[in-house]
Amino acid sequence: MSIDLLKQDLKQHRKNKTALGDALKHKQEHAAFKKDVLTLFLRLNGGHAQHWMYGTNKRPDGTTGSGLYSDFIANNRHYYPIKAESALIHEVINKLSKEYDTMVEFGVGTRNSLLNKTARIIRTQPNLKRFYGFDISQENLDTARQVLSKHVPGLTLHDVCANFYTKRFRPQGKHVLGSFLGTTISNLNMMVGGTLPRNELTKNLKKLVTNSKGTSGGSLLFSFDANDDWNQIDKAYSHPLHDKVIIGLMHDIHDKLKPEGNFNPLMWQHVQINDKKNHVKHLCIAPKQDQFFKIGRYEFEFRKDDTPLVITNCFKIPVDVMLGMVEEAGLKRISAPISADDNPMVMLEVA
Repeated sequence: MSIDLLKQDLKQHRKNKTALGDALKHKQEHAAFKKDVLTLFLRLNGGHAQHWMYGTNKRPDGTTGSGLYSDFIANNRHYYPIKAESALIHEVINKLSKEYDTMVEFGVGTRNSLLNKTARIIRTQPNLKRFYGFDISQENLDTARQVLSKHVPGLTLHDVCANFYTKRFRPQGKHVLGSFLGTTISNLNMMVGGTLPRNELTKNLKKLVTNSKGTSGGSLLFSFDANDDWNQIDKAYSHPLHDKVIIGLMHDIHDKLKPEGNFNPLMWQHVQINDKKNHVKHLCIAPKQDQFFKIGRYEFEFRKDDTPLVITNCFKIPVDVMLGMVEEAGLKRISAPISADDNPMVMLEVA
């Protein structure tokens, strides 16, 4: 009888410990969200809050950021990065070493991305035993686990739900392949009127290479968009579903931070600004009407003719510029840039 009671006490203790851990994680996430939003509204930076758009918080219409983004990718025939990148996978497969026993994917992407890129790479790696999905969205990680367990069974799958730029991480395995596709390397901080943030990109590259090292080494495969056709670029990002992805962040702010005043998530609009000199398209948010509100002790006043706030920066970096930044980061190129005719995407493997 006493043993049964002890077992019940231990079971309840584990439940309490899990609940406490979940509560602490939620509190930390809320604090990080608030900090990024305040930094955005105070115009201290731009592009740093983009990862919150892809979360799982439910909006008034029942949608989530990650779900809307997947729908945008699936429904916009002009959105070329994923299709163009998938077309390069065959070339990548032929050049990759076959010694990797572990793969780490930084930002697991959509179901189509997993099938058309990740799974294809995994199938050509005969020694691969384990896969780490590294993403800020648990919904994306759940999708990755479902897709990979079905289409490339036999792998040991691990989830790391965190920001891969700030989380300290050391994967198991001797030879590790880090994968950073979807042009995510170019999600950088920059304000309207700023200059190409070379230092941030080189620092990010070094962090990812460090997180891609096994006991006997490793490398990082990443992609970037070198497109200079701005008509094609404009079509890629102009879509009603993409507007909902961007504006959805305002609904999350309203729901999580509860601003005091006349903050209205429906009275914001998605605005795009091209800066060709610095190879970037700014995806911004701007008020449709004057809004005055308060978050905590911070008071904000936004006019509809103010300079838009940058949510995401989509960089289109020429190959020579990217190679220069790889050199500045002190990294070694494993092979020449992987590209194809009439394809704006480029892949590069570094260590």
